[in-house]
Amino acid sequence: MMNARGKRSYFAVYSGEEVLVKDCIKENEEVSAYLKDHPECVPCGDLSYLGIEKQAGDVLENLNFCDTPSHLCEESLGARPVYLKDDYDKGHFKTIVRKMLPSDMEAVMGIENSVFVAPYTEKQMLYELNENPVAHLYCAVVDNEVVGFVDFSITFNSAYISQIGVKEAFRRKGIGNLLIGQILKDCESQEDPVEFLTLEVRESNVNAQKFYKKHKFQAVTTKKGYYSNGENAVAMVRSLIHG
Repeated sequence: MMNARGKRSYFAVYSGEEVLVKDCIKENEEVSAYLKDHPECVPCGDLSYLGIEKQAGDVLENLNFCDTPSHLCEESLGARPVYLKDDYDKGHFKTIVRKMLPSDMEAVMGIENSVFVAPYTEKQMLYELNENPVAHLYCAVVDNEVVGFVDFSITFNSAYISQIGVKEAFRRKGIGNLLIGQILKDCESQEDPVEFLTLEVRESNVNAQKFYKKHKFQAVTTKKGYYSNGENAVAMVRSLIHG
């Protein structure tokens, strides 16, 4: 492993000549989780940035081990470095979650209109961003492109998720997890403890329900005819005090 900056690592796993995990870029949290799940692995490198002590490898000693015919290069001047790049298909890319800006509105409305059956109008979204005193709006950004957003509110001891939307090409790549993480971070930073996190989701939206259940939400009731087209809503709650 090696520090790739931005809370990421250059990462690979080997067993002798066998490549178990090909060279890649991973979030530091992913690396820590991998090491926890694979205690048989011996971490190598200057890993102080991960808080791992006494695991620094001796580079010169390791190079001596590579002094074998299978590791030698016939034409050293023809050797080329391997540049690791973000792998969008596998979800290995840097995502920034930041507060939504007025300049994000066109991209946000593009996601809004593609995700929701009854999307907000731009006027409604601008109200949430500029006028609603209890609303918190964030965007997930990859390479300066808005790929997701969340709109939630905090009032007294509870928080309510109005919307989470992710661009189709970036779904199932951890964007939604990061947005949920931002909600929890804001809830934890309040002076008065936020005890509950609530939301409604369409009864037909099974995938969304699975996503929220993965994040410790529980379905508590069904609201009949909740949506404008008469569809039922499933009300879900997560307790922040009891995990």
